[in-house]
Amino acid sequence: MLRHTRFTSQTALFAGECLRVVMQSQINRFCSVLFILYFFSIMPKRKCKFTDDLQREFSYLRDQGHGKLLCNICLSVFSISHGGRSDVKDHLATKKHKASIEAAASSSCVTSFFKTTGTNAALAIAAKEATFAYHTATHGQSFKSSDCTSKLVSKLFEPKFSLGKTKCESIVVNVIAPMSTDELRKELDLVNFVTVTIDASNRKEVKLVPIVVRYFLPETGVKVKLLQFKSVPGETAAILSEYLLSVLDRTGLKEKLIGFCADNCNTNFGGIKRRGQKNVFFKVKENLKRNIVGIGCAVHIVHNCLQHAVDTLPVCVESLVVKIYKFFYIYTVRVSELKEFCEFVDVEYKRVLQHGNTRFLSLLPALQRILEMFEALKSYFKSQERCPTIISKCFTEPAQELYLTFVHGELEYFNKIMLKMERQKTSAVDVANIFMELKFNLHEKKVNNFVPYRAKCLLEKLEKEGEIDVRVFLTEVRDFYEKCESYLNGYSDIYEDVVPHLWMNLSEDLSWPLIRGSAENINKMFQKQMINVDFLFDEHVLVKKYMSERERNKESWKNASLEQKWTQLFQIFSNKSINIPNFQKLVEFVLCLPGTSAPVERIFSIMNNMWSDDRGQMLEQNVKALLTCKINVDLTCTEFYEKIRSNTVLLKKVLSTEKYHTTS
Repeated sequence: MLRHTRFTSQTALFAGECLRVVMQSQINRFCSVLFILYFFSIMPKRKCKFTDDLQREFSYLRDQGHGKLLCNICLSVFSISHGGRSDVKDHLATKKHKASIEAAASSSCVTSFFKTTGTNAALAIAAKEATFAYHTATHGQSFKSSDCTSKLVSKLFEPKFSLGKTKCESIVVNVIAPMSTDELRKELDLVNFVTVTIDASNRKEVKLVPIVVRYFLPETGVKVKLLQFKSVPGETAAILSEYLLSVLDRTGLKEKLIGFCADNCNTNFGGIKRRGQKNVFFKVKENLKRNIVGIGCAVHIVHNCLQHAVDTLPVCVESLVVKIYKFFYIYTVRVSELKEFCEFVDVEYKRVLQHGNTRFLSLLPALQRILEMFEALKSYFKSQERCPTIISKCFTEPAQELYLTFVHGELEYFNKIMLKMERQKTSAVDVANIFMELKFNLHEKKVNNFVPYRAKCLLEKLEKEGEIDVRVFLTEVRDFYEKCESYLNGYSDIYEDVVPHLWMNLSEDLSWPLIRGSAENINKMFQKQMINVDFLFDEHVLVKKYMSERERNKESWKNASLEQKWTQLFQIFSNKSINIPNFQKLVEFVLCLPGTSAPVERIFSIMNNMWSDDRGQMLEQNVKALLTCKINVDLTCTEFYEKIRSNTVLLKKVLSTEKYHTTS
């Protein structure tokens, strides 16, 4: 072996001369090849580099070091150490690189599938998409309908508008509903007192229990919002109280809770006298270690009062109405025959209405429809060979029409009372006054043997014809009113906690002893003094000065509700920078108390409209989000759009992919 020596120019000359001699001497070719290989093995290698010129010419190549490059088009790594530019050209000629170029030319960039967030155009489209999602939720439309709506809007108005089923659902559940919940939480942080209303209902095998919170904001008025909507394993007092207390703990409302409202069943209050311990009301008070106001549903009381009183009459009105409805509702032939009888007696035909057995509110229109077609129905049923006994008796005995007319007249009055009571923002003070007016009205009717006008006219007609004994009828009327009075007197104590605050109806001048007594009752409920009675007197003087005869005679003041009157007062005081914090707490406490449980029961009606059989597979969290949008936001679609169009934080959530993440 030749020894490896340092390569110099002299060595090169020597090697060249040796090669010439060897070739001339015709030495074996194999030895010549070996010599040449050895010569090049001792020569240094020349490595090419990725120069700036190559970078500018081939911008898609990235230097990886050690003479290797990464092609961003085909993601291949190759070396240019030996050939430099020629190695690059060789790579460009490979099948893989050419195929990658063809694929890139026929495909869109991945980033083109995502909206650019933050731009004014993108935010404007997001506002429109959120509004249509809100429109879908509040009007009870299916999320599937948004697929068609989105295509129409995109085709007719906004090409970039995109709101399919999944996106619409995600915006409602994970953007709009949380926004409303955050707003509710901020408002609850501002108030001093809250009350909760609870009720339970079945959705097939699921027991659903919504919780409604009521509070008062001085400058905006009473608020009734959905606090929680969840399924529970049962409807026992233990389960409901534990569920309610857990929600109050989580929302931090325990210290602010002053009232519990529900229907009057034993589970909630333990009977009329509320003496039991195995009920929700008692368990909540026991947990709070202080007293709160318990408010039953006055509408249920009035409804049951009327039902018990009607049962004393010799005609079963409910059974008759139901029987007549069932006689016609699926029989086309019978309806056609009835129409002919209506034409014969010159009475306009109207479809017989159904009466639901849970509420007397549906009995009035059903009974009224029968009385409007009474002559036609009478002729029709007399012509029938086989007629139900209760119906036959109604149209053959003249006194039956009189009893029906009397019940109809009383139903009109009772329905008016119930509709006033079950308004969304009716307070306990309003309902207590209505309740007392009802008792007084019934007492006066009993004393004066009052008979509604139409029934009175019919009574006089039947008396002349000798078809009825007036004394017997008036005795039955008196029994009717006595039954009503007796039933209502059984619930005379349900508003004992509200009576000290009745001065707030503003029917008389503000009396300091009444106001002081109201404040002292409130302070007794808490371990600390919530209202400073000394400062309250000075504030009372300011309020009394405002409540002058001149102000109360204004037409706007006379027609305003109790809530509107006090809201108007606080707005005026706020504009004048007059602080009355103690009087404000006093009013807030009273207006916070609900009159009935109608608001929470109304949730089930809204839920049934949304959660129909066609949408039976909808998740519980989706139902809660829809109810939150419908109840808590409480804006028209146009108002909602005006509200969110400048809300950049909300609109960015609409554009973000985070809205597709499922919330717990």
